[in-house]
Formats: sequence, structure tokens, C-alpha cells
Amino acid sequence: MAGAGGILLGLFALPVMIPDYPRAVGALLGVYGAASLVWLGAVWRVVQSQAVGPQTLRLVVVFALLFRVVVVFQAPIQDDDLYRYVWDGRMTWHGVNPYQYAPADDALAAYRDPLIFPYINFSYVPTIYPPLTQLAFALVVGLFGETLLAMKLAWTAVDILVIVATIALLRAARIAPARVIVYAWAPLTIKEVAGSGHMDVFPVLLTLLAVLWAGRRPWLGASALGAAVAAKLYPVLLVPLFLRWFRARALLIPVIVVLAAVPFLSAPLGQAARGLVTYGTYWMFNPGLFDLLQRGLSLMTSHHILAAKLLAGIAVILAILWRVRHRDGTMRDLCESVVWILAFTLLLTPTADPWYLLWLLPFLCVHPNPGLLAWMGLSVLSYGFYYAHADVPWLRLIEYTPVFILLLWPLLTRRLSRTRAGIVAGPDPACTPTR
Repeated sequence: MAGAGGILLGLFALPVMIPDYPRAVGALLGVYGAASLVWLGAVWRVVQSQAVGPQTLRLVVVFALLFRVVVVFQAPIQDDDLYRYVWDGRMTWHGVNPYQYAPADDALAAYRDPLIFPYINFSYVPTIYPPLTQLAFALVVGLFGETLLAMKLAWTAVDILVIVATIALLRAARIAPARVIVYAWAPLTIKEVAGSGHMDVFPVLLTLLAVLWAGRRPWLGASALGAAVAAKLYPVLLVPLFLRWFRARALLIPVIVVLAAVPFLSAPLGQAARGLVTYGTYWMFNPGLFDLLQRGLSLMTSHHILAAKLLAGIAVILAILWRVRHRDGTMRDLCESVVWILAFTLLLTPTADPWYLLWLLPFLCVHPNPGLLAWMGLSVLSYGFYYAHADVPWLRLIEYTPVFILLLWPLLTRRLSRTRAGIVAGPDPACTPTR
């Protein structure tokens, strides 16, 4: 384990030594691809081992902290979301509603600067980030300044709290806490949080707390889930899973969402939703099953993308209803349901940015599915887009084909084993026709 940790530490330190850093896409794919292989090997060893104790956990945590220290001071690789975070935080801190104005709006000309404003992505679109996240942006800017490093350090601190919460979850589920390696050493986590400073780790922590507290402290669990929905919309898909745990306390979820939105109610609803509507209508990046669905529908209708979104939405709803019906009420079962609902949603979404997969990693510590673990490593291939700033279909084929094979393999082998058993046993005499 120490050897794997040392190799990963060297790989994570390598990018700054590469010419054309941080725009060297080929180097990024090479470094993080190699790191993913080392990580998967270490994960396999921990998951398969029957004797992983406190010493292994200490080793995992120490190296996890070292990885973050090495990477957090590196410039983000092929990523510019941090500029929007700082801008939104600046606007909220100065009393400007980020839902009301796009950064490029002339009304905000007085707030523009040469360090942040020129690098904001889609500056003609108002913010898409939910209200609790906006408050977090403002808090970081107000306390630590309007810098990319301050924002990265804040989310890295939250990332470390996710490690702590995941260890608590594993212990509550009576699973070896060293399995936190699935999240703590994942190159995806290191690159997208310490490296690029993505805020998704914030609602991930809140969702983890909701699961951890669901049975023991349902009031806190419902509050955490409400905060997660107010920080990112994805957790709303998980609400049906928690109803049996929260009961009437589930009313806290919409209450907390509304309370988080209160500071931003100065913007009309239609205007406040403009950024989110633009995202839902036009964004498409690294699609998996959604791409297959819309390509198939394109043979039947010119509105194939809209039809694919509708069918994908229906499929996700059916998956949620199925998981709600088939459950045994244990924490492990709840984690498995969270994994499959979020994974199915991400496979069917038009936009599967690699940092969205962070949602799965803590719960994969409890339910380490091979296909989904492979996706965590292969998702780095999505950055091949930045070679020519265009979709690279053959890279997506390499990314998703192993994932689909590994996800479907248990079903295929089960069907084959049943077929072989039927051939060996022969026909049932009770079913043989007689004269």
C-alpha cells in the first residue's frame, strides 16, 4: 500500500513539470490515466483483503492528505469554473443578486477586473448554482478574499470532511473503514477538488450526512438533505428513498430550500431560472446512454434531443420507484440505492462532466461496483474534448464501452448459467407431453 501511495504522490506532483502546463491535454490523460490504474489496484487489494486494520486506514488517510497538499497549489488543468465561483461570491458579498445579472451585463461593469472577469465561462449567462452554494461562495470571498486559491482551499477542506464522514459511514455499516481509499485516493477526487476546486464536494458532504443520520438522527438527516438540495439539485432525486426514515420530518427539506433562497428573492422567478434553463436546454458534454438514445431517436424524429430528455426523465423516475419498492431498510441498502439512482441519472444525462461523478465515490466505498469504479478512472478521457474543443466520439467509446460491459456482465453470466443448467438437466419430466 505504501508503494502505491508513493507512486500516486509522484504522479500527482508531475503535471507542473510538463511543458505547456496546465494546457497539456495529452500529459493530463497520461498522468491521470496511470494514476487511475494504480488507484484501482490499491482499491482491489483493500476490498478483497480480509485483514485491513487501523494501520492500513492511517496509511490511507496520511497519503490522502499528502495528495491534496501537493495538488491544491497547482493551477487548475483545463478548467475555469473557479472564476465563476469567485465572481458569484463577489456579487453576493456586495449585495448584487447573481441570478439577476449575467457577468457580461453592463450593469456590472464596475465590478469587472483583469484577474477574474475575463476568464468566466459563459459570461453572458446568469449563474446556474443554487442558493446555498451562492452563500458558501460569498462566505469564502468575504472571509478569505477573491482568489482562486482561497476557493480551492475551502473546497479541499470540505473534501477532507467527506473523508471523515465516509469513514463514519463505513463504521456504521460495519465495513472496514480502510475502504475510504475508494474516495480518498481516487485521481478523480484529487483532480476535481484539490486540483480544480469544484464545489460538488459540498452537496456530496451534505448527502453523506443525510445517509449517516437517516436512522439515528432523522431531524438532522432531513435538514442535511434539504441543505444538499439547496446546494445542488441532484439530491432531490433521492428524497423518496428517505421518506420511510424521515416521515413528517421530510417537511424540513422544502423549508430549508426556501430559507436558503430568501436572500435571492429580489430576482423574478423567470429571470432567476434563466441560467438553469439555458444549461438544461443547450449544454451537452460527455453523454453516455443519452447519446445512444438520442441517436436512435434521430432516425424517427427531428426533435430527437427533446424526446431523449423526456424518455431519460421517465426512465430515472421508474428507477427511483423501483429502488423505493425493493429495499430492506438497512444503511447498506440505502447506500446501494443512492449509488444506482445517481449512476443511472448520470448515464442518462446529456452532460456528464467528470466532477459530477464525485457524487458516486463515497457510496462506492460501501458498494464497490466494478463497472462504476472503472468509470471513475476512465472519465478522465472526457478531457480529450480540449484537444480541438470538440467532441471526440472514439474517446467516448473507449470511456463507456468497458463500463457498459462490466455493468451488464453479471446479468449476462447469470442468463448463461441458467441456460447451461437447463441444457444439462434436460426437460422437466413433469412437463413432458404423454400420449
